[in-house]
Amino acid sequence: MNTWNKFAQKTKALNENYKNSDSYTSDLQNGNSNGFVEYVVYASEQDPNFFRWLFNEDLAQDFDFSLTEKQQEIWDEYKGLLSNSY
Repeated sequence: MNTWNKFAQKTKALNENYKNSDSYTSDLQNGNSNGFVEYVVYASEQDPNFFRWLFNEDLAQDFDFSLTEKQQEIWDEYKGLLSNSY
């Protein structure tokens, strides 16, 4: 299964959260076309459970921001796909 399909439901949930956020309104007013991608990256940096949720698996430690090499590759690919799609 490719990365885009693997995260389709997660992307939908993130997009719904983004559209209900203050960031969405601000991005619309300012013409920021990368707003959704920035929102996702910000969420990943601020929420210690983001990657646990995204990958739907336990990480090495609770509230862990660290990723395995393979998870990092998938995360980078996913961000690239988001940048090209949103």
